[in-house]
Amino acid sequence: MTKVSLDANCFIDVCDSSSHAYEELNNIFVLRDRGVIKLFVSLQTLNELEKKKDAAYDLATSIEVLPHYGIGSWDEQVGSWEQEAGTWQDGRDG
Repeated sequence: MTKVSLDANCFIDVCDSSSHAYEELNNIFVLRDRGVIKLFVSLQTLNELEKKKDAAYDLATSIEVLPHYGIGSWDEQVGSWEQEAGTWQDGRDG
């Protein structure tokens, strides 16, 4: 099964029928509903959408969350220690 991660704009556009990308994104969700693909969302995307809790945010929270691999300083992280995936070595190798 193909796995797809969507960013904030995808969730915003699929909730806006006037968006230029609405039809294509709607088709992605149809494929998900048919079991052809599996959709994911990152903690970063959820953090962006959380600033305006609307239909796009609600839709994003219904999708499985990707494992979070910290990049950058700890103060820049959007996840908690419990949500971190990988090891310190993964971070050094990345």
